[in-house]
Amino acid sequence: MKFFAALTAMLVGILAVAATEEKPAPVAALRIRRDVDLSKITCKDPESVPSECLCNKVEGTFCGDESINPACTNFKQFECHTDGTTCWLGLSGLCAPQAPPA
Repeated sequence: MKFFAALTAMLVGILAVAATEEKPAPVAALRIRRDVDLSKITCKDPESVPSECLCNKVEGTFCGDESINPACTNFKQFECHTDGTTCWLGLSGLCAPQAPPA
């Protein structure tokens, strides 16, 4: 009986130490842009990244639409270049779905 009590106490102690040393998993920092003027954000922004989303070669910014192109993820803002390539500018509050008018 003493053996099981000692074993249980030891196991509880090990689990308690392991629980206190465990660090939380890092959370991806995704910021939603609140810009109203889309023309102020460009691929020169250090936060922008190249994207696999292809566009219609009309230069400018647009919101991703997975129903048209799966690589153009919903809620993400992209910049289109005249060669058809894009860069991802970040998550945008402007690309969030809008509630229908009441």
